Amino acid sequence: MTVRTNWRELAACLDADPDLFFPIGTSGAALRQIDEAKRICRICQARVQCLAWALDNGVADGVWGGTTEYERRVIRRSASSMRGPRPEPKCGGRDVPIVEHNAEPARRWSAANYWP
Repeated sequence: MTVRTNWRELAACLDADPDLFFPIGTSGAALRQIDEAKRICRICQARVQCLAWALDNGVADGVWGGTTEYERRVIRRSASSMRGPRPEPKCGGRDVPIVEHNAEPARRWSAANYWP
């Protein structure tokens, strides 16, 4: 018995035509192609992991985890707006400017929050 540990091995799109998930354009036949790709994603066991991988790796093209390029941009913007402004640190009563390389990392997003 083989234990599957890689989410890609569980993907519903494993046997689908990869071109289906990379439509050319945003109208007409491309919209039907996107709908078909999302239909496959809806039944996929690995949908959350797939979307997380695409977001973590900045994937801009194609349908991943049931989302389009535009939908992933919205998720990224939402995640960065959740961080909000950070207070200025103080050192010995003096203001110390924030140095970006010392800034705390962005709060992790949760893919589960973005599905109806």
